Amino acid sequence: MCFSYREAGKCHLLTATLVYAAGDLIFGPRSGALAEAAAPPEAKGRYLAAFQYAFTVVQVLAPAVVSVFHVSIWLPWVLVGVCACLAVLGLGRLGPRLPTGAVSPIQS
Repeated sequence: MCFSYREAGKCHLLTATLVYAAGDLIFGPRSGALAEAAAPPEAKGRYLAAFQYAFTVVQVLAPAVVSVFHVSIWLPWVLVGVCACLAVLGLGRLGPRLPTGAVSPIQS
């Protein structure tokens, strides 16, 4: 399948798409459930709306990040790396504040 240089790009695209799809299948339902479980009963709608707006903001900003490739080939990668590091730090501080039932629900 990926025997020539021209075919290698197709294989990389297919592999990246499959890895992304698998991650989305695993992460998607669990992240929505976590956002719902972390919300107090009277604010579940607001929590889920804020959770979905996070994805909307990323979709709006993605073209701007890609356009930074015009400035320098390495700059978008640095920008994404810095954002990922900030997310790890933020999640490290958020984790202990989540309700116990949201993080480790009782399996039935």
